[in-house]
Amino acid sequence: MYLVLFFLLLFGAIQAQKDPAWPIDNCTSIAESCRERDKKPARSCDIICSPENCTINVVVILPKNNTYVVSMDKAVTTLLIAEEDAKNQSLLNNNVDLNVVALDDNCEQAFATIASLDAYTEYCAHVIFGPVCDFCLASVGRIAKFIGYDGIPVITPGGFTYDFTKKKTECQDEYYMVVNTGLVDYRSFGEFFHLLMKEYNWQKVALMYEKHDQNEVGGERSCQLLLESVMEDILEIEKFTYNDGDLFLSGLSYEEHLRTEVGVKYGIIVLCSNGENTRRIMLKAERLKMIDKGEYVFFNFLLHN
Repeated sequence: MYLVLFFLLLFGAIQAQKDPAWPIDNCTSIAESCRERDKKPARSCDIICSPENCTINVVVILPKNNTYVVSMDKAVTTLLIAEEDAKNQSLLNNNVDLNVVALDDNCEQAFATIASLDAYTEYCAHVIFGPVCDFCLASVGRIAKFIGYDGIPVITPGGFTYDFTKKKTECQDEYYMVVNTGLVDYRSFGEFFHLLMKEYNWQKVALMYEKHDQNEVGGERSCQLLLESVMEDILEIEKFTYNDGDLFLSGLSYEEHLRTEVGVKYGIIVLCSNGENTRRIMLKAERLKMIDKGEYVFFNFLLHN
């Protein structure tokens, strides 16, 4: 969250100080509006700084449910602590205030869309933190460039799937206003696995995943979206083939899937499930004697421990 706050503090500090604490000589800005403005001036609340002080309206759009790795209450608490700490270290002027409003998206696309519209119409947001669930972020990220006076930046620790890693430098780019602050994304996993496949000349992979596992990280279908992003990169390998092992869709037990779908056809198995189910899968693999002789290699993507 401190990395997320950095972007906000950077913006606020530049607005609040005549002489910024860090050099910006090499920085460039884009004065581009993604829709044609009418002749109405900006609303008074759109102005961040007055002669006396600066107020940044922050709207946090996250699930209130604390089972998610990044949830609303935890994020707001961390945000306020970070603001106080930044002021204590003189990274942020004392006349810059954060006005924080939190909206629960319930990790559902419809709620997130409504929250983003409320962020502008009801709370005059200068910046949105979140969402973290991928389907919610997709909706908010698409419309953010059209709301607000010049669009509203969307700063998120989420946005793991392939589409969020594409170029975002022009209005025509789908997620133009989205800033990803996470250290890694699903595409990075794909690039890693692509290099591994090429290094060992592997051309066949069997996927095996519980698409509703690990939803506490990126929302609905996290495992499915992860493996789709990984395959998007690996499909560039010539003659590459894979088996899409959606365990929910197939209805097969772990043992049945390993025996009938993997069998002797595949030696590389890529898993995505929670820790408990991964353990169950590996116990079934051991029972089928798929571990002892080194004929199979298992990889597992665990998004959060």
